[in-house]
Amino acid sequence: MDPAIIRDDVDEVEEEDDEGEDLYNDNFMEDYRGMDAHDRYESVGLDESMEDERDLDQIMQDRRAAELELAVLVIFPPKEKVCTLAKLSLF
Repeated sequence: MDPAIIRDDVDEVEEEDDEGEDLYNDNFMEDYRGMDAHDRYESVGLDESMEDERDLDQIMQDRRAAELELAVLVIFPPKEKVCTLAKLSLF
């Protein structure tokens, strides 16, 4: 084995190049501070006629019902789909 490739001593590892931006400097959390002017979506182009007026409980209930319906379709696909898949698997 070439000793230049494998180094057992941690002190022998060369330091990385210090070029580039230090992403973890002392004030990196400043990047995550709240900025009201930038933390809002523009309303231009939004279609507000389709606003969802359901509460969170209704939204979650509808989501669970949709997920259950999809799960049933995976387990029990419609007969047309089964026939098509059977034809495809013959060739």
